[in-house]
Amino acid sequence: MLMQEYHFNLLRNIDIILITLTALLSVIIIIYASIDERYMRKRYNKLTNIISDLQKLEFQGNDAIVSDCSILIKKTTPFELFHILKHQENIQPGKFSEQFTECLNNSGKISAIEKIAENSRNKWRRIEAIIILGYFKSPNTIQILKQTLSNKDSDIVYFSLISLGHIKNLESAEILLSAIKNRIFSSFKIAAILEHFPPDIVEILINNLTDQDQNLRLWSIKIISRFKPKQYAHKISVLTDDTSPDIRAAACECLGEIAEESTKEAVKKCLKDRIWYVRLHATRALENILGPKSIADIAPLLKDIHWFVRENVKDIMIKHFSEAIIFINKFLNENDQSVKQSCIEIMDISGYRDKVLENIVKGDSETIKKAQLQLETMIKAGAHHGLEGILSKYSDNTRERILSIISAIDKGKADHIAKKLKGKIKEI
Repeated sequence: MLMQEYHFNLLRNIDIILITLTALLSVIIIIYASIDERYMRKRYNKLTNIISDLQKLEFQGNDAIVSDCSILIKKTTPFELFHILKHQENIQPGKFSEQFTECLNNSGKISAIEKIAENSRNKWRRIEAIIILGYFKSPNTIQILKQTLSNKDSDIVYFSLISLGHIKNLESAEILLSAIKNRIFSSFKIAAILEHFPPDIVEILINNLTDQDQNLRLWSIKIISRFKPKQYAHKISVLTDDTSPDIRAAACECLGEIAEESTKEAVKKCLKDRIWYVRLHATRALENILGPKSIADIAPLLKDIHWFVRENVKDIMIKHFSEAIIFINKFLNENDQSVKQSCIEIMDISGYRDKVLENIVKGDSETIKKAQLQLETMIKAGAHHGLEGILSKYSDNTRERILSIISAIDKGKADHIAKKLKGKIKEI
């Protein structure tokens, strides 16, 4: 009995302690949130006041602008300076632009930031400084960021790349492309940064297409796709003969984006490439270049051994169905059941079989005659599967009329469709 009472009291005391600790922790969280909110409000209020004071300087004389601005900038924290530089275009409109840059230099703040970016042992202070340099674009910025790219810390390298991306000039583009070549960071992420650069970098990218480094050639062609430079279409088409299938595929993709008809032969050649994804990109590119005229070259790939290629060809044939129907009829008369099934899917998605039956029901004599020939081609080729679904929307008399036409072509198939309509069988 005493042991039970002891355990009961022990558990009760533990509950009291836990409740007390929970309440205390809740109070601490509330106090912290309140203090943090006040601190952030104070921080942003100060920043707003600094920006307001800087905007007022535009209406003063040149000497006053530089001296007063320098005093204001000296008082800023790195956080405040970052936001000032980030929104610099709103703060220093018109004639104030040159004075504002001089003010930043005279304040000594930028040189202090440069030293932090180069030498600080505090990782996050250093990263903050690196980000600021990307917005200021001082004469020393490029060299400092080039140096920080060789840092062992991946976060410092990443934010150095981001800052170079803010600068957006030819020199920063060269450094970023060199980073791709040297594989110091994810090539995909660096390429994503370069895609937002101005078109001026295209010439550098074109020169890289002959570089010995495969990774640099690959990502250069991918970035070029973003700019679609028609004047370089021929130079890009040379890469359809590259030893790397990734580069051949990327070259096709790029030529598709440019859509220059003079490159069609280079793309057509890739339709027979031994690598499936090169053929895939070649079909897409040729369709972009030639539109409906591409069907004659693309349709045979409906027999491709790779599913992705076949599906892509199906999509293109659906898009340009009028041009594709001649090839569909040809494939339906062959013995490849897989290709026949693909043709049936293309016809259904395109609404072709619905249209044929609709023409038989509502067309004039010439239209009906043509539709009956089209129906005969489908039935003889085995493209009758699923017709019961289309027939079910018609009245009994109309269904019987269509079934009699099918029966004249192939009685067994007509009987099979009739049984499926009545629910006597579900499949062949």
